[in-house]
Amino acid sequence: MFLKNLGPLTNGRFYMALLALPFLLLGMLLYTKTLPEFAIFHVLNYDPEYIYLLNGLSYALYEQIGYIDHPGTPTIVIISYLIQLKYFLVSTFFPDRNVVEDLIRNSDQYLHFINIFIVTCFSLLLSGFGIYIYRKTNNLLLAVFYQIVNLQSSVYIVFLPRMTSEYFVIIASTIISFLLYLIFLRKEKDRFVLILLFAGFTGFALAIKILFLPVIILVFLISYKYYRDYFTILAIMIAVFFISISPVLDKLQVMYEWFSAIFTHTAVYGSGENRVFDFSMMLKNFIRFVRDEKFFFAIFAFNSAFFVKAFLSYFKNGKSRKDRDYLMFSGAVLICIGCFMVQALKHYAGGRYFIPAFHLNAILIVINLAALEKTASWMQIRYAVAGLILLLLAARIFDYRALLEERTDLYADWRKMQSIQENLEKNSRIYNVYQGYNYESSFAFGNHYTKYANGVFTPHLKKVFGMKYLFWGGDRGFADWDYKNMQSLEEVRKSYKGKIYIIGTFVLENPNFKYRLIENNKVWYVYEILD
Repeated sequence: MFLKNLGPLTNGRFYMALLALPFLLLGMLLYTKTLPEFAIFHVLNYDPEYIYLLNGLSYALYEQIGYIDHPGTPTIVIISYLIQLKYFLVSTFFPDRNVVEDLIRNSDQYLHFINIFIVTCFSLLLSGFGIYIYRKTNNLLLAVFYQIVNLQSSVYIVFLPRMTSEYFVIIASTIISFLLYLIFLRKEKDRFVLILLFAGFTGFALAIKILFLPVIILVFLISYKYYRDYFTILAIMIAVFFISISPVLDKLQVMYEWFSAIFTHTAVYGSGENRVFDFSMMLKNFIRFVRDEKFFFAIFAFNSAFFVKAFLSYFKNGKSRKDRDYLMFSGAVLICIGCFMVQALKHYAGGRYFIPAFHLNAILIVINLAALEKTASWMQIRYAVAGLILLLLAARIFDYRALLEERTDLYADWRKMQSIQENLEKNSRIYNVYQGYNYESSFAFGNHYTKYANGVFTPHLKKVFGMKYLFWGGDRGFADWDYKNMQSLEEVRKSYKGKIYIIGTFVLENPNFKYRLIENNKVWYVYEILD
């Protein structure tokens, strides 16, 4: 069904054009892998990279996951399989290596491997779906536009060299939007199976990240003609969701409390005031959002105007069934995007909370432009489409350049901080903040979020890194790898009388002991403890 009624492969050069943009994105990523500034993940990116890495390892070894924030379960399971694949390749040449210690000693290699694999999958999807649209419309400009409009935000470049949930969300959003396109193309009698598939994949996407909630509304709006089957559609969605989070079903209560806190508070991560909406804050967020995502709002405005024009035409020129189906479909997508907007403005954190809406916006403008292609106005509109392609491409290249420059500066700061720590360690004791800029801090951070934080990985960390001192925050925050055996500064002083420094990535605000800031550079801070 997927390839039914497609035209022949008539011009290989057209298909090369449809491979160019996705593999330019992949090439950008691979270029960063050649630079020392991007070689070490923890220079800045330890959260959530090391959480996902160690939870993936935990699932690979024990089928146990301790992290449920997104909930992100499918992400961790996929990462666990990629860890096993990477270790299989390593063990082919080094059969004596242990998977845990190999990952600890070579964590950057595993993170790069997973990062490249996921971005490659996205590039392949963009290529495949772009080729499908070209063969369906016989319009190369529209197919290339589909590809570039799926990169309508700087988010796609910012998270390009990272191993986070964002590119899993991007892949899921790309598949959801393309399934929506297939549903739109199918005749009514052929849609139901695709709608069931769409509902099932929505359940899977919700397990990746709960921000896909507005898609539930979209599922029911586009299946209004099958309202008698709503229970089946809902049952499939729920079943797939719970199957997808099955490794963490024992944490349902914790998960419920976490998401409830997010929903009922005005700021991110369950912070802020205890109310659902803060409209004054949402207005400020909206202004920031328009400023940050100009391309999205321009495309959204076009889609909305196209819908209004079709709506007025529907009543003016006669109520055809085809026009009614378009209005119901387009209206459903626009409503869903509006729900995403409310959700993102409630807890604004840049475009990353809006990724699914970017892709819904993209597929809807492709559908609208395909309709315009059959009109006399297409000859003029195609120049605007070509211009938008060039603008979006230039914007992403500019974002990429900014990314390289920012990381160059951070890397210089990181090297300076490394040098400071090496000098201080000669005559003093260093407590690294457990979430920070070196391997020990990054592993402590990730290990903290695994179910076996102090049962399995802690001995391996001690074996690889030896005795390291970590600061876990608060009055009794001085410890080593085992954060359950913390000490106060007074207790530390009973066994150690020399100088103590705390180095980390956040401002130290603790009234229970005296300290002074002796060094900071944008991200990192060095404090001397005063007795």
